[in-house]
Amino acid sequence: MHVEQFGTFRNSFGLIKGRCQLIAQDFQDWQNGFLSQYGFHLSESTISGPIDDALKKLSPRTAPISTSYLFWPLNEEWTLYFDNGRLGTDASPPSVLASRLHTAGIRVSLANELVEPGTGRVLQYGATIFEYFENSEARRFIYAVNDGGRWVFNQGGTPFDFETTETYKSRLVRDRFSASTLLGYLNKLNASLDETSESKNEYGPGRLIVKTGKMPRDFIEFHE
Repeated sequence: MHVEQFGTFRNSFGLIKGRCQLIAQDFQDWQNGFLSQYGFHLSESTISGPIDDALKKLSPRTAPISTSYLFWPLNEEWTLYFDNGRLGTDASPPSVLASRLHTAGIRVSLANELVEPGTGRVLQYGATIFEYFENSEARRFIYAVNDGGRWVFNQGGTPFDFETTETYKSRLVRDRFSASTLLGYLNKLNASLDETSESKNEYGPGRLIVKTGKMPRDFIEFHE
């Protein structure tokens, strides 16, 4: 499996350590604990096939709340998480589920910088973000992001032994934490997304969860 298969969902997604079915069920248990009082209902279906086709089922994107959630087995150890929020997959579920299940969770952003040909207008700012959670604790974060025209780098927490910390001192801020470096870190965590290891779960099955109910007044669907 390769991150390029995610399309725009590579801009924001999560990983939770554990089996897909268990994590999808715990997500529903968590959500149903408060959604029912607002008249919402969750339904789950099992889907198989290439993950890029599965991600199409998250269309349309929605705001201000997400309505579709995809859990997909990366391998026997990690499960991928995506939702259809207009601004990208919510960063909080990986940390919440890691806490609930006493496991590890990762938030990832691999957003490419997109520039309009001819005008040079930035259509999407670049970002490389890695956040690692253990149980209820934030173990490690590293990011290099274009903050509206200026690249910013930061890190915190306890470094992993496999980190190439010398790159954090690169002259160009954007080079201090690149997409290739982040993908290399995921390889070390047995969460390969650059096809360096074989995935037996390339075609799932995954779990698609859909939320239905009375939406807020400002609810909007965005069809890409």
